[in-house]
Amino acid sequence: FSMIKFGLANCYDGFGENAGSGRCRDNGLYQRASGILEFEPSSTLSTDIIDELATLMTAGRLSKRNREIIREAFENAENQEAGLRIAQQLIVTTPEFQTTNPIKISGENRDLPEEITSSDRPYKAVVFLMFGGGCDSFNMLTPHTCT
Repeated sequence: FSMIKFGLANCYDGFGENAGSGRCRDNGLYQRASGILEFEPSSTLSTDIIDELATLMTAGRLSKRNREIIREAFENAENQEAGLRIAQQLIVTTPEFQTTNPIKISGENRDLPEEITSSDRPYKAVVFLMFGGGCDSFNMLTPHTCT
């Protein structure tokens, strides 16, 4: 979110260096940024803006449900510029942004796996935690079953 909120700056462990002055504020002024993401929508209608962002950021894969959620957040923002920042932040949290395949939402709950009983044998485990930030699905490992 740092690049969207503060531009290319060192705010909250961002990628850039401190090029300006002032505090790190999510106000669209980018006071400390040496570069910013620029996007000028081709329409003023919220639906068109979200569709355009969905095309740019997810190659059009953003689901109708997620578009509606993001459109509502965009419309509830204090102004269009703040709405654009919020919409971009929400889009980067969607599965459609994090993957390159089309997302198929079934609407069904997954079956719970069978409960595994402990074997009471000693074991060794390798646990690797990296809290560098971000939510990159290509670096996430989610266990499904343990055997």
